[in-house]
Amino acid sequence: MMADLFGCVKRSPWFGWFGVALGMLALSHTAVMAQATAQLKAADLYEKKVFRDADCLILKGGTAPLNRLTRMQGGLAVTNLNLTYLGKPLHKLNADDFRILPELLMQCKKIDAEVANYQAKRLQILVEDARTSHDSSLAWFADVKTEVAKMTGTAADIRRVHDLETELQSRNMEMTRADMRRMVDWLGEQRDLLYQKPRKGPEINGVGLFNPGPTLPPDSPD
Repeated sequence: MMADLFGCVKRSPWFGWFGVALGMLALSHTAVMAQATAQLKAADLYEKKVFRDADCLILKGGTAPLNRLTRMQGGLAVTNLNLTYLGKPLHKLNADDFRILPELLMQCKKIDAEVANYQAKRLQILVEDARTSHDSSLAWFADVKTEVAKMTGTAADIRRVHDLETELQSRNMEMTRADMRRMVDWLGEQRDLLYQKPRKGPEINGVGLFNPGPTLPPDSPD
């Protein structure tokens, strides 16, 4: 191509140099396009990483049953966030984990692309919803602590603290076992302290408030 261009220069100097300029622009454009195409291919390869057998080991050894979790109706209990997948607890999975999961499933387990993408997205939704429930319950308990700290030991206070204990039990699927035990212990201690304070409110039916004793966490044996 360059020889043809310079041949034009010999035959017609003005037209020839004009043609050379156009030719150089064309070559420059071609080079830029080739570079851009190479960059696109590199990006595509990065997004479609080829996983080796050693990479596939990350799918093994977890305690979270992916097939069963992604087929179940309803949400994921917060207590199940401690199950493990991809080498870490579910509550520690991040956006990058969910991004590469479909390719891991397709390449390592030979799962259909549609199924792999569905399972990855479904697991992400389950985990994020459970995290939201957990955060909501922690915020609720922070409000409870603020409320209980203001109690002075009236009959209304003691009735209220028993109501809070009941509500806490109803939230056991929204907390980890460690969270629940810590909250049950704290609320029970505060209840006992309220009973020890001089009564500042009316008795109920003339016999005072009934103390049911310590509250057991939901996972404790009878």
